[in-house]
Amino acid sequence: MLTGGAALFVWLRLVVSLVAPLVLSVMAHRTARTRSMESATGLLYIALAAVTSGTIVAAGLAYGSGILV
Repeated sequence: MLTGGAALFVWLRLVVSLVAPLVLSVMAHRTARTRSMESATGLLYIALAAVTSGTIVAAGLAYGSGILV
């Protein structure tokens, strides 16, 4: 599953949906501690977009090749 033709999309889904939102949420937390709420909100919106795009990639993998990630 992590090698082969769909490996790029599997890794993209894992990195974009899991790692990127985790890093962005830590950044948002640090930004909120400095009372920059608009910047923290923007970072959380970016994290939401990352999770959404990862979900779309997962749906494409499930539909296209039957890989459930």
